[in-house]
Amino acid sequence: MLRKCLLLLYVVFFIGCGMGGGGGSEATPAGQPTQPQEEKLFKVVSVSPADNAADVAVNAAITLTLNEAIDLASEKDMNFTVVQNTLTGGKVTLTETTVGLTPDKDFQGLSTVVVKLSGLKSKTGKTMAPFTSSFTTGKEPDKTPPTIVDVSPLTGAVVGVDTTVTATFNEPIDPLSLNANTFLVEVSATHTAVTGALTLDSAGTKATFTPSANLAFSTLYGVKIVGVKDLSGNATTTTAG
Repeated sequence: MLRKCLLLLYVVFFIGCGMGGGGGSEATPAGQPTQPQEEKLFKVVSVSPADNAADVAVNAAITLTLNEAIDLASEKDMNFTVVQNTLTGGKVTLTETTVGLTPDKDFQGLSTVVVKLSGLKSKTGKTMAPFTSSFTTGKEPDKTPPTIVDVSPLTGAVVGVDTTVTATFNEPIDPLSLNANTFLVEVSATHTAVTGALTLDSAGTKATFTPSANLAFSTLYGVKIVGVKDLSGNATTTTAG
């Protein structure tokens, strides 16, 4: 099924310049020491399938997303295990912020899978906080491609130059399949791609494209989404664009 989502940017926007009601930071009283800022932990911020998820397809892949860029040289110290009675083998993939496993065979049905990750370092030298999650499999493999259930802005919308584009899927998607080739925002007249960043929410169902700069005034934009995969590797053929 083909879905259209052309965004007409005949821009009407309001620039606020209020002072914010005196919301500045309060000064530390004299004689009291300032509190040191707690260092941000290097940690897993989302996992697919989600922790404690039930009825997960037996052919699901696993992806963990961290909150900082990974020092890929630390892969040699990584301890990444997926256990369902015995250790699960498969293809391990690292990107700048994700660790993924595509199992070499289906999981057993109706049983628990435990995922553990530790040992990685960030590019800033932090060692990651150890992570553990688990999920329970269902009976059958998932052979149905994901579908797009909502796109924002809507077709024909008039939006601001600083708008973001979101697409919501009917099931969690594989973060590794979300990229500039599968989620494209472009100028309709010239098919020039808009540069920006793609993020996925913690549920794994809502993708957001944030342009790296404001969009142009009075310009028609198109959104094309095709080839995004679910956790079982099924790719959507639906296009918004």
